[in-house]
Parts: sequence; C-alpha cells; structure tokens
Amino acid sequence: MPMPERHPPLVVVASASRPVADRAAAELRKQGYLVCETHSDQGCLRVATSVGPDLIVLDPALPSSLERRLRSHPTSAPARIVRLAA
Repeated sequence: MPMPERHPPLVVVASASRPVADRAAAELRKQGYLVCETHSDQGCLRVATSVGPDLIVLDPALPSSLERRLRSHPTSAPARIVRLAA
C-alpha cells in the first residue's frame, strides 16, 4: 500500500504590520512551510476559515477577540494559535 503524500504544514501569518508579516512569512517559507499572509483581523479570519491551517501566527496588535473567533469556527478551530512577541 503506498504511503499517503505528505504536504508541508500550512501556516497563516497575520500582522497589521506588513514588514513584520513579510519577515515571519519569509522565515517560515525557508523552513519549508506553506504560508498565507494577511494584514488584518478580518483578512486572517477569512483566510484561516477557508484554508484550515495547521498553525496561525498572530500579531499582538490584532484584537484579542480574533483568537476566540478563530476557535469558534470548525475549519480554523483545530489550528494551534501563537502570538508573536511584541
């Protein structure tokens, strides 16, 4: 029986600061992750609930309610969520 094809983990990086998001996304891509970048809480919610990421990296400047909204959606709820250091 063939082994299932493994895909790199999918990460959503959400930061209100484009340079911060760009740096975090570039580093994750170098490590082999697939990365979706967003620059707002609404963008993050839209992307994460569409793609079902393995990890969501949030800028601390984004509203704390975003994490609760991500946890309440069945597509994004299983993802691990981490906040970038300020």
